[in-house]
Amino acid sequence: LPRSSDLRASQLAAAEITRATVATHLSEAIYLYSRLIGAESSVPFHPKQASGSRQILSTTGPLSEEQENHIRNNLAEAYFYMERYENAMNIAIPLIDSLSKQDPGNPYLASLCYLVGDAAWKEGDYDRRVVDFYRLGRKYNPLYPPGSGERSNVAALRMANIYYQRGMDEGNPRDLQMAIEEYLNIIREFPDTKWTYLTRYWLARTYERYADVLADPKSEVYDPAKAKENYQLAYTQYDV
Repeated sequence: LPRSSDLRASQLAAAEITRATVATHLSEAIYLYSRLIGAESSVPFHPKQASGSRQILSTTGPLSEEQENHIRNNLAEAYFYMERYENAMNIAIPLIDSLSKQDPGNPYLASLCYLVGDAAWKEGDYDRRVVDFYRLGRKYNPLYPPGSGERSNVAALRMANIYYQRGMDEGNPRDLQMAIEEYLNIIREFPDTKWTYLTRYWLARTYERYADVLADPKSEVYDPAKAKENYQLAYTQYDV
């Protein structure tokens, strides 16, 4: 058997090759998708590296609107997987605007909205695009993808966590109340998922922080009785 250090080195080398191969394929896909819709690719790629690219571009005729929408959707996804989140959003957001007006039942709408929410989360744009596009995604499909609803669950959690983080950092009672309300809604909607434990944990932390604010005589919302009630609610969630 190989030594563990040699095995780790070979696994790392294989992983790097795989990553490079995937990146090359995604770069080629982005190049092709961009050229097909008459846009410039923002990912470096030399078409001479792949003769198939030249052949595809030379044989492709005019695109229908449906084909172009399909290409833009795939281009946004390819940028996302390349971790070019701003590029992904720049492609996805105009397509969302267009489809929402012309074809509100289009199956791409929900996935594009979740993609923009995910990309904005990665970029740290919590106060604007994360909430706006996750909410829009949940409007078009509240249980996405069908069957598991996992992306809807994650989207709801991330929106709640924005209120949670602000409330924990600043002790703002309104943010804490919003976080509690959002977590309770998530538990009702997604009662048994791999995120349920964390949801209840964050809910307990929020109850506890809100209780601290209510118990502070200097607080504008000082209410010892309500503070005690929220401490008890926190302990109940910790015990679940």
